[in-house]
Amino acid sequence: MGDQSYSEAKKEAFRRFWKRGPSARSGNAYGSAIVGIGRGPAERGGKLDEKRKDCIRFYVSSKAARGVLAPTHESFIPPVLNGIPTDVFEVGRIRPFNSSVSPGALVALDENSTVAPSDFGALGALVKEAKSGALGIVTCNHVIAWNGLVSPGSRIQVATRDEMVSDEPYAVARLVNWIHLEHGADNLGDCAYATFERDYPSAQSFGALDPVSAQEGVAEIGDPVVRIGGTVAGYVADVSATIDVDYEFGTYRLVNQIVIQAPPGERFATEGDSGSVVLRDAGKERVPIALVWGGRRNLTYASPLKTCLEKLDLTWVAPMGRTGSATGY
Repeated sequence: MGDQSYSEAKKEAFRRFWKRGPSARSGNAYGSAIVGIGRGPAERGGKLDEKRKDCIRFYVSSKAARGVLAPTHESFIPPVLNGIPTDVFEVGRIRPFNSSVSPGALVALDENSTVAPSDFGALGALVKEAKSGALGIVTCNHVIAWNGLVSPGSRIQVATRDEMVSDEPYAVARLVNWIHLEHGADNLGDCAYATFERDYPSAQSFGALDPVSAQEGVAEIGDPVVRIGGTVAGYVADVSATIDVDYEFGTYRLVNQIVIQAPPGERFATEGDSGSVVLRDAGKERVPIALVWGGRRNLTYASPLKTCLEKLDLTWVAPMGRTGSATGY
């Protein structure tokens, strides 16, 4: 058949099956399942179907079990449409690359982890190993390393909040290193690093918080601050706090920690926010200064970001379009 026949069949496919908006889903569980329509070869058992090398391809988020939809159902896709063969591909919900690998996404141990598969924290930011240039993420030790109870090389899931609870993680990283916490010692930070299994663009975006500095800074008392992924602003109330922290794997002392104070009755950060980055919100650009690890009431505690990166020999990844020296919730 000629291209005109396929073009007409594709137009008919859009007319009959392309469902948009809440009205399409009302009273029809399958009305919004189609996420794409195209033209190409059919497949059988994961291989090219030699008998159907050209067809109308329907991409669906999920397939109905055989027999669930009657041939008369409005969402039933016939094997032939306007004389053109069809094929249906189950692809899930389609997301753009790099949508989740950005500051503020969630990180968690693999669901098969024997340590804490249900715990999660925040992806603080993209960083690079100073020596190798390998791209990875920074978050908290107690989120992905558990101070060594999780082995190096263990899988770390990266996803949005919705993806973490309802779908496959968008990306997978591998635990590399962490600042080891020692009993009876002055520990400088709660931080860990994981690198990706495949390449991603080596620049990061902070969305509405841009422009963000291409280099981390040092917190000072009185600094107005915001948090990546947060909605409540606060200010730096202390930059030299010594705190005994009750982790699930033991109690450890952290020194020279940053205390952020939010307005009474509000919380700068809460459960699941460990690892998120704090930005000084003053001047022409926001400056990354701290890594959240815990808190109580309207006080949030964070480790100096500059110290964390130096201890792990990491450099800050410059935001998109920027250049410069990228040096127990």
